[in-house]
Amino acid sequence: MNEIIEIVSVIRNAESRWHRALWYDYLGFWNIVDWLSISVAAAVITLWLGLATQTGELQSQLGLMVDDHSTLTVDQVATFYDALETTSAEEKSFRLLLCFYPMLLLLRLFKSFAAQPRLAVVTDTIKLAYQDLLHFGLVSVAVLACLCLNAVLLFGRDVEAFGNLPRSLHSSFRMLFGDWDWAPMQEVSRG
Repeated sequence: MNEIIEIVSVIRNAESRWHRALWYDYLGFWNIVDWLSISVAAAVITLWLGLATQTGELQSQLGLMVDDHSTLTVDQVATFYDALETTSAEEKSFRLLLCFYPMLLLLRLFKSFAAQPRLAVVTDTIKLAYQDLLHFGLVSVAVLACLCLNAVLLFGRDVEAFGNLPRSLHSSFRMLFGDWDWAPMQEVSRG
């Protein structure tokens, strides 16, 4: 509601056409973050309702199969497994979308830092250092990509954690935080 009120206020106070006022006066990083958080929250609720409905249908199908297992047909089992696959796919989509919501909440927390001067130092520092942070991020990603590729080449055939590039990326990222399993790598005998 606050975003809609803000849009109406910008349009009413506009000195130029309404679409130009929205473009130049309303659209900004923090308003985009607000609209993204609203959209993702609505999508999370919608997907959760769909998942709950699908899970209920799956439970009812399982109940029918358990109650009447003497006359169970191949079609009933196939229908159950189709529903199970659909439910699993919906659950995966739900979790994927749900992982973005905490990041948006964190950005909204940074937005609220501007209201308190001592906390605003954090966001102001990030604003001033964004180019350096971007360059550091690019170098870090390039180094991590090289290390992952080397891990696939050196250990990929023998250690499951480095069997392909996505697994290697996951394992290398965990290694950055000191979490690695040295024994399988040592068995390959590459010091």
